[in-house]
Amino acid sequence: MSKVSSGQSIEPMSSYERLVSDALLDLTNTYELIKEPAKIMFDMDDLSPPAKYKPDFEITNSSGKKLYIEVKSEHSMSLPNMVNFVKIDKAIRRDLNKGFLILVIGESTHMVRFATRPEFKQLHIRYAKDRFEVLDAVKAEFNKSFE
Repeated sequence: MSKVSSGQSIEPMSSYERLVSDALLDLTNTYELIKEPAKIMFDMDDLSPPAKYKPDFEITNSSGKKLYIEVKSEHSMSLPNMVNFVKIDKAIRRDLNKGFLILVIGESTHMVRFATRPEFKQLHIRYAKDRFEVLDAVKAEFNKSFE
């Protein structure tokens, strides 16, 4: 079983986050799962002070590579979210040992209109309908993000 830890304050999980949390417990013992990771600072724009972002999960593999996961339902994805995700992704990926995954629970058809836009092509968005697809998506993202 994987090692699981949590931060000081625990916020209630959505049903989608609970699905992902339960699925991630099935990772092999070569991963560490943090359910309440620390906040990440990122720049909104040149005029605003840095913003704080708290991912839903942080997973570290045995070689120290970290993958931050944001869980969304297919219906909660919006254009403002996508714009912010680009900024968050850039802040996280400044460190070559860190990656960012947007894990959308549902079908991929709803997101096509955003994901195909050129300004969002760099984002790592994966879709899952159940716990098995969640595990497959996370493992695939570890392989892709740190090639």
